[in-house]
Formats: sequence, C-alpha cells, structure tokens
Amino acid sequence: MNADNPYFKSEIANIPTSTLKEMLENEITNLMFDFGQKVGSNDPEFDYLVNRTSEALRNYYPKWKLGYVDECFRNGKLDNYDKGQRITMKRLEYWFKCYNIATMDRVKDQWRDKEYSQNDNDRFVVNSCRYPNIIKFRTDRKPDYDGDDWTLEEIEKLPEYKKWLSLRTTRVIPNLTSKIGIKVY
Repeated sequence: MNADNPYFKSEIANIPTSTLKEMLENEITNLMFDFGQKVGSNDPEFDYLVNRTSEALRNYYPKWKLGYVDECFRNGKLDNYDKGQRITMKRLEYWFKCYNIATMDRVKDQWRDKEYSQNDNDRFVVNSCRYPNIIKFRTDRKPDYDGDDWTLEEIEKLPEYKKWLSLRTTRVIPNLTSKIGIKVY
C-alpha cells in the first residue's frame, strides 16, 4: 500500500468496502507473488482470501489504520511472525493477531513510563471524589443538563446541584460494601 493513498491514515471502518477489497486484492496478489504462489485473480481461493481478509479486518480490527495493515504485511513477509511458505487465511489472521499484540504493547509502554507531578496526582484525587456526584446529578436530570454546553464544572456551580448535594448523605455503592468487607456506620 502506498503512503500516497488517501486512505493510508484512515481507519478500516471508514474505508468503503469495495475500495478496501480492491486495495487488498493488490496487496494479497503481491504477497502471493512474493511467496512464490501462482494464484490469479480469477481463482476461487484468491476471491475467498480477499473477502475473508476484508471481513476479518472490518470485524476484528475496525480501528486499525490502513497503514497498520501495510506494516503487518511487511512484517509477515519478513518472517517476523512465522516461517511462511504460503499465504492462507489462517496465516493472515495470525499475522493480524501478532501485530495487534505488538502494537498494544507499544502503546502500553508509552503510557507506563508517564509520570505525573504531585499537583496532578492531588488534582486526580480531588476530581475522583467530585465527578461521580456531578455525573449522577446530570444523568438523573436528563435531558435538562445533558447537552454539550454543560460541563461538569458549570453544573457544579448551579444552585440546584448544591441543594441536591447538601441533601444527599454519604455515597454508598450497594452490595459493594458487603462484598469487600467495609462497614458503614
């Protein structure tokens, strides 16, 4: 797949099915030739492979960008996932799975090393106590405060919210206290 392709940075779910199949036909043809397979576009095996690959990508990896598929194919062709002799649906799905795991690990590594300042941590703790009540207030009064123009901070300033909050007693999550052994007095 060419980086000049207008869909290269698009998610699979946003690419029209016919366009995706057309691009996959080209890629799978090239892959098969790279592996020394002599399969033409008129063979039922080829049509099956293109259709099943399109379905697999749409059903299981709709958030992938088309560039991920290209990178996955290149890694598979270089035997990064297995020692392949032929292109089969089983092999392609295995490549997708391996690539997805590697991609998730990369994303986790990026966020694992993220450090927050003490001010950020304090703010997170304060907000974790404030926001559940505001969200409960907002959902109980749908659709009045459900619009995009209502932020949680704006709702928190409302006299109606302040009155509602003052009438509430401590917030207890039902059945959770008994399951984890917390006693409420």
